[in-house]
Amino acid sequence: MRKLAFLLTLVLAGFVPVMAQNKIIIVTPGYDHPMAQVAAKILPEAYKELGYTVEFQELPPERSLKAFDEGRVDAYIFSDAEFKENHPGAVLVNEPIGTDDIVVFTKRKDMVVKGWESLKPYVIGYQISMAVVENNTATGFKREPSQNPPQAFQKLAADRSTWSSCRRASASL
Repeated sequence: MRKLAFLLTLVLAGFVPVMAQNKIIIVTPGYDHPMAQVAAKILPEAYKELGYTVEFQELPPERSLKAFDEGRVDAYIFSDAEFKENHPGAVLVNEPIGTDDIVVFTKRKDMVVKGWESLKPYVIGYQISMAVVENNTATGFKREPSQNPPQAFQKLAADRSTWSSCRRASASL
């Protein structure tokens, strides 16, 4: 499977702070992620120079996107190349803090991955709101969604899925 890179970017919803004039609320998926930790260190300092304070809210992935789309938060920090297409009100700030690679884990020794189509015969385990997996497996694929990466790996171990996809993150300060 070809390498897919995803950027940790700040995606703004029109950039008119939701709660207070000088406060920006940024939503992150509700699981521990190295790039979210880096963003929590960098973004408050960057926005402080612009006169804003930053508040982070952790929500499960689906609720994070819903809060962003409904305008209840100012920004969402994880996105991929198609984010703007699926969230037309978004303004992407293209200064990545890090990248993610999509990787596949399987218990099968005979499995050969050559693009998305080669995965059609298998049950795909993935985390809900992992847009790259959802978009590329929307039609004709068998999917087994999970709330978080540990749950996806539990399903793989229990043979509820044939393979599991997750992000391999790299971030630095």
